[in-house]
Amino acid sequence: MVWQGDLQDALFASCYDAFYAYRSAYDVPFFERIVAEHGAPVLELGCGTGRVLVPLARAGAEIVGIDRNAAMIDVARGKIAAERLDPRAQVSRADMRYFSMDRRFALALFPFRSFQELLTPYDKAACLDNVRDHLIDGGHILLDLYFPSLPTLLSPCGVAAASPNPAALADGRRVRRADLVVERDLVNQTQQCAIVYDVIDGDAVERYTQLYTTSYLFHPELTHLLARTGFEIVRMFSDYDGAPFAPPYPGEMIALARKR
Repeated sequence: MVWQGDLQDALFASCYDAFYAYRSAYDVPFFERIVAEHGAPVLELGCGTGRVLVPLARAGAEIVGIDRNAAMIDVARGKIAAERLDPRAQVSRADMRYFSMDRRFALALFPFRSFQELLTPYDKAACLDNVRDHLIDGGHILLDLYFPSLPTLLSPCGVAAASPNPAALADGRRVRRADLVVERDLVNQTQQCAIVYDVIDGDAVERYTQLYTTSYLFHPELTHLLARTGFEIVRMFSDYDGAPFAPPYPGEMIALARKR
């Protein structure tokens, strides 16, 4: 079963933290160091459930997050309320290309591939132009991307990578998840992917499939895109331990850039 809309969003939001909590052990401390170096207020683009936003606010940062997914925003608001982080932490539903706020930020974060949800060069440029307008003079952005692997891009589609353990939902059901690439468009540098959810309720299992598309950039393209939208790369990282972006093969492609 392939499904769209509110059911998709609600299920994805309800089990997101369980499936991605492992990342918080290494990417959140990295983001905390970046915030400590470059200051607040912070704008997070694609904040989701607040997996990154809430720890940053808990550590003292003033932070505003936006996301298009209403169900994810509801989860984030629940966390903020539970920890009484308002007004230091705020979230709202908005498109990262077109949002408008009457304030400026010292730092804008794009954690965990959120920038790669923009599929065309025009979308990417529109987003960066908009974010630049919301930064103070000399403000910074951090884009957390993956470095595209050519062997992976040329490998067969359709091979599923399953999560080792089911996630528990609040109502007692469990969710098992598998991820796979359905189709690659090597010309436009996009991938259509699927998340397959098996929702387990006693002996009954219901299967749902969530389809989504992401894009990828190579390093020269990223450098050019940032330059044409008024940014200068300050540092590049290949991992969340702060290792520099360098051969032979970097795993991540994390760019810290300054508004010119």
